[in-house]
Amino acid sequence: MEKRFFDWAKDPDLNESSKLINMPASAEQKFADLEDGYHMSEKGMLEKEFTIDIPKRYEDIEYDPKNIQFDQKGRSYFLDKDKRRMYVDNLNNIYHLSINEFGSEEEYIETQTGPLFFKNSEHTLATDLQGKVYIYSPQKRSYIYEANIVLFPKENLKR
Repeated sequence: MEKRFFDWAKDPDLNESSKLINMPASAEQKFADLEDGYHMSEKGMLEKEFTIDIPKRYEDIEYDPKNIQFDQKGRSYFLDKDKRRMYVDNLNNIYHLSINEFGSEEEYIETQTGPLFFKNSEHTLATDLQGKVYIYSPQKRSYIYEANIVLFPKENLKR
């Protein structure tokens, strides 16, 4: 059986003069990357860790705690000025409910970068539309991107 290997040097998009990548990096470039906050991994790859804070858009909504009601599942909510239900959790998140394409209920908060969908009942784990995972930080009172966690939705595993 003949074995074929991909030769990146012959590929016009990945060759030595490519603007996308320049392999291998020069010693000067490696030192510049290390000064920019990158570090060497166990396998010799340059890595950089960073966190992204997702600001809440509805933090400034005020409501009277006396007006809190409970739905049939025990979730607390209040009615906004347009008479829409705005749910409140134990972390003081104001969140919404929707039905996804599989017919199951989803709880989510709206942020400046888009919705974050809660993945646990405590609302400490959430994902965005691209599947990035965010963990609630009590110190920052915000959700922080966690690159080391990947969630696989049950609906996609059925295919």
